[in-house]
Amino acid sequence: MSVALILKAKGAHVETTRPDTTLYAVVWDLKVKAIGALVVSEDHARVLGLISERDIVRGLTEHGTKLPSSPVSQLMTSPVVTRTPRESITAVMACMTRHRVRHLPVVEGGKLCGICE
Repeated sequence: MSVALILKAKGAHVETTRPDTTLYAVVWDLKVKAIGALVVSEDHARVLGLISERDIVRGLTEHGTKLPSSPVSQLMTSPVVTRTPRESITAVMACMTRHRVRHLPVVEGGKLCGICE
């Protein structure tokens, strides 16, 4: 089974945020949307980074109470490990295990087209 088949079933919509968004706004979005990460993008197509709950928790230990007013770009993971729609689910699972990540943006032709979680 390929990533493309999974995206066809679950949909290709990906929640994104801009690099200048405050981390407070990101935390709010994660809570309201009940998700664990946002892809960082200026145009909803090109992946600049990824901001996850894990990034935020680690950031709290380094920056403390100043963190909520900081921009996403200060804390996001970049570069981001990505995959293509043609890859097998087995390959994606192996990649997630190897890189110890729970969210993998799916990119084709340099454009965001889904996310594996």
